[in-house]
Amino acid sequence: MAETISEMLTPARRLESVVALFEYYSSEAIVDSHFKVTDETVTALSEATDLYRKVGMTGYATWLENALAPLTLAARYAVAAQFWRDAIEAIQSVLGSNHPDLAKALKPPRRDAFVAR
Repeated sequence: MAETISEMLTPARRLESVVALFEYYSSEAIVDSHFKVTDETVTALSEATDLYRKVGMTGYATWLENALAPLTLAARYAVAAQFWRDAIEAIQSVLGSNHPDLAKALKPPRRDAFVAR
């Protein structure tokens, strides 16, 4: 059903819909403390990452680094690592092996980089 509706939209309207959905899921993934990270937070972040890729990949690694900070602080390292693996694959295929975002994705931040000082 959603695919049929999507096919009926103009490209501009489809992009507007994707951006609106990205903003929604992105806001759902934001938590004010790493103690509030839940499975729902991870699901919302997963949706947001998929939607970001549909809009474009430029700046994706920086956005992902910020989006994953609460997960890293919440010690959800395996989940964060999977997001980074997916990012590396997506950046390489869309932006190429020489893009600066790939270098950033290949060297994700240390676990302690998000600790308040």
